Amino acid sequence: RALDLHHLRTSRAMPTMSRLAMTLFLLFIVQSHIVIGMKYMQLGSSDLKVSIACLGTMTWGVQNNESEAFEQLDYAVKQGGINFIDTAELYPVPSTAETMGRTEEYIGRWLAREGPEMRKKIVLTSKVSGYSTMRKYLVANRKVPKQAEATP
Repeated sequence: RALDLHHLRTSRAMPTMSRLAMTLFLLFIVQSHIVIGMKYMQLGSSDLKVSIACLGTMTWGVQNNESEAFEQLDYAVKQGGINFIDTAELYPVPSTAETMGRTEEYIGRWLAREGPEMRKKIVLTSKVSGYSTMRKYLVANRKVPKQAEATP
């Protein structure tokens, strides 16, 4: 089972962790894999190989800004060997109509900056939400934000 770094930060086992503590934890995980080498595993019956550490992104856009997201991506991917990134259409959390999809936009801009060769290396996973009476803005036919349409 892959290690989801963000899940560890938000799980009940680690209910509160400061940004500094999370950064130090990410540094520890990445440094450990630099020393011993990142391990990869086959994803199901596909031909995809994913790093055993998965970079979670649910705070990017509320708790972390775009610059911090880019720093985390640069470090985890380029130095740590992480190729497995998790996101969701409703990220960042807490989700609002104004912020929904911001995390995906950050990842898209980072991938555009890095170029097509980087995109080929990344396994990007996402989740979609079903109908919700509490979050009426989560509709299956929502429109793509104009800034995302302009991104190559």
